[in-house]
Amino acid sequence: MDLRKRHSEESEIPAKSARKRSFAVEPILAVNVTSELLPLVEFNVYAIVNKRNISKILKVLPALDDAFSHLKRIQGDRILVGPNSSTMEDDKEAEILKKIREVDAEEGAIERRCVPRLKPLTKRQFEWAKQKWPTSFHADKRLESILEGTFFEKDELDRIQRLIMRVEGSEGGLVVDPSVREGDGVVAEGICDPSNPLGHPVMEAVKKLAEKHRNSEDGEQYLATGFDVFLFREPCAMCAMALVHCRASRVFFSELTPKGGAFISSWNLHHEPQINHHYEVYRLRETL
Repeated sequence: MDLRKRHSEESEIPAKSARKRSFAVEPILAVNVTSELLPLVEFNVYAIVNKRNISKILKVLPALDDAFSHLKRIQGDRILVGPNSSTMEDDKEAEILKKIREVDAEEGAIERRCVPRLKPLTKRQFEWAKQKWPTSFHADKRLESILEGTFFEKDELDRIQRLIMRVEGSEGGLVVDPSVREGDGVVAEGICDPSNPLGHPVMEAVKKLAEKHRNSEDGEQYLATGFDVFLFREPCAMCAMALVHCRASRVFFSELTPKGGAFISSWNLHHEPQINHHYEVYRLRETL
């Protein structure tokens, strides 16, 4: 075969495209959400002999505290009376039992039962809780979709992956308006300033965002409210708190910071109940 012809034919064969990178988006959730189990508390339970007296007994029982509003009052022939607190005086318990006896001559017994102390936050927790005692549950569809990994649509996943690869190249940070598609909605970018000990990517990006805010006529927008933040590395506590102060909505990052990372490595700052703003955190892991 003529070598020139062979070379021409080979040049028409398209080159094999590089493997498209793919990332799994993992939510960094609080333990009280990811755990299947719930803490238990011991309750006094009245064993009913005659179920026809249930409505009469309920009328004389004290209302349950709001903290236990997730607990249903009846399970078959058992009625929740109240927490079996060590501080409850014997005479108070005797008084409750006396009121029950006045409407229920069958003289059922007082028992002890461990029931869920907290309301279930997920379907998984609800399935576990209802084995202990009948429990009310209203599913949070958004939370369930995050747990199941179905929350992000394909277009948004593609955008998230593009942005995490962009910060990967600079090891920097981006502040992004997810409602804007043009240019992937990048509002501000921060790259580490080695000449400044505080010049971390987050601090540099927030500084640029503040400058834009001062020059903007949009009085409704407060810094990063409703915005996403993309970081190559897990931020330190200083940077994580800066994202609290500027009211970021979601934070995406890729690499852990073993010493001092504020989301996984040494802290879960975004779950601290004392802070006055909480954002969602997601880690992107590259899949094979």
